[in-house]
Amino acid sequence: MAIDDFTITLNGAYATICARGAVVTSWVVPTPETFNVIDGYASQEEVDEADGCRSAVLAPWSNRISDARFTYRGVEYDFGVGDNGEREALHGLVLDHDFTVTARSEHAITLETTIEDENYPQPVRVSVTYELSTRSGSWALRTRISGHNLGAGPTPIGLGWHPYIRYDGPRENAYVTVPARTVIRTDERLIPLDGAEAFERLESFDPVSGLATIQPLEQLDTAHSDLTASQGEEAVITATLHHGSGATTDLIATAPATVNKASGIIHLFTGEPLAHRAGESLAFEYCQFMTNAFNRVECARHIDVGAGDTRTMTVTLVHTPRGR
Repeated sequence: MAIDDFTITLNGAYATICARGAVVTSWVVPTPETFNVIDGYASQEEVDEADGCRSAVLAPWSNRISDARFTYRGVEYDFGVGDNGEREALHGLVLDHDFTVTARSEHAITLETTIEDENYPQPVRVSVTYELSTRSGSWALRTRISGHNLGAGPTPIGLGWHPYIRYDGPRENAYVTVPARTVIRTDERLIPLDGAEAFERLESFDPVSGLATIQPLEQLDTAHSDLTASQGEEAVITATLHHGSGATTDLIATAPATVNKASGIIHLFTGEPLAHRAGESLAFEYCQFMTNAFNRVECARHIDVGAGDTRTMTVTLVHTPRGR
């Protein structure tokens, strides 16, 4: 059965969004040469396979839940064994949902779905809006994800987005600057270690610039936290992929004003194990909480969303071609 695709356009740039999972499959910018920034699924077969969770909307949690179990307000929830035979509860509950379009214009689109799962405390409506814009010679794709609690009681929600950015120029010349003081240490299942052992000082952090430099971009599946941010009603976090060509792709994320070691992470995955185009792009992810947040005491007072309330996250990718 064919899966619907939708295209939004602006001044020669365009993005294609697939209804399955509401994922971006391409984002093409036109100058100085046509460049497809997003390395998304390249065919319906790849969409069906879902290898790598390309451009995945991560809701109502991001990354993994240890042993696919968590306890919330005295009740244990168990997601069991996944299709891969592992207990990891990977990347939430909407990866295989077919979203419905609720609003659309030439340069923006909104899609929605509802999570109703007996293994989750409350039903949640997930809404995703993609919008194209331009700014001073750069091209922007803004992604706004929200989780609205439809239930009669509170529920945990932690959102994330999982885009893959294609390298412009040689990967060996690319590097990332990330506003993080800390790297999160994990076990062999990629679950953060217990307590304070999970947080290790990031040696390359420069307190003057507020940035750490990550290079080479090889064999990474790593979260960075304790983010530096501009403060206001919302914190604004900016990380940058510096391409080998001289182009840049900024990731600009909004977060609650409270940003700490457990709330607000930037995850880098270099994709060597992928089935398709292994190592050809960087998964450049912002997530509101660290992996296994629903089982972490550091996150317990931050994950609640009350009945009728909404948690929202905005991530904007800004691509600036070389020479600009």
